[in-house]
Amino acid sequence: MGGDPVTRDPFAVLLAEYEDALTALTRLESAAEGLEADPASEPDRRAVRAILDVLRGAVRDHNEREERALFPLIVDQLPTGVFEEGHRALWTLEEELGRLLDGPGDDPRVASVAREIVDRLRRHIQRENEVLFPMAREALGPGGVQHLAASGRSPLAREQLIHYIAHAVAQPAADEWGDRGIVTVIMIMMNFRAQGRLGRLRGRPTRTRRE
Repeated sequence: MGGDPVTRDPFAVLLAEYEDALTALTRLESAAEGLEADPASEPDRRAVRAILDVLRGAVRDHNEREERALFPLIVDQLPTGVFEEGHRALWTLEEELGRLLDGPGDDPRVASVAREIVDRLRRHIQRENEVLFPMAREALGPGGVQHLAASGRSPLAREQLIHYIAHAVAQPAADEWGDRGIVTVIMIMMNFRAQGRLGRLRGRPTRTRRE
């Protein structure tokens, strides 16, 4: 990824996380298509559950960090409320999807709710990437962006999991272990991030090197 995560451009971090959230949504959309054809398809249900865990974890963490670290700095200049409402609408759908997955194994609503999440989150990401983030950067100015980065030790510079999951580890894990492997990888990477060792995994998803 490059650079100290504390001093790195916070908007670059947010954009990178959303880029890979879109990769997760592509997987969710594919699973929804499979469930539309066969609502009882167990591989597609497992895939939906695996991506739901990512949405409830890393993606929700991203949204909460926006609300804690970024929105208070720009609330007097930009309409952050509409984006907060978007977060909560998505979280409500995620909880609904979780309940459906815990219910009957052939419920056709799993596919429809998964598709609604895909559509809503894609639109939300587009609005933030193309409208909110550029306007926020301009409103903050260079000094404000630096302050945001420096104050982001926990808000804006925590686990950049989606990026590594999508591009370095998750797809090999999914291919080898199935979709539930994605969730296992997330937990492993959270531990590596806490130890400051996550960067070593880049490009080497199956082994680590002792220093």
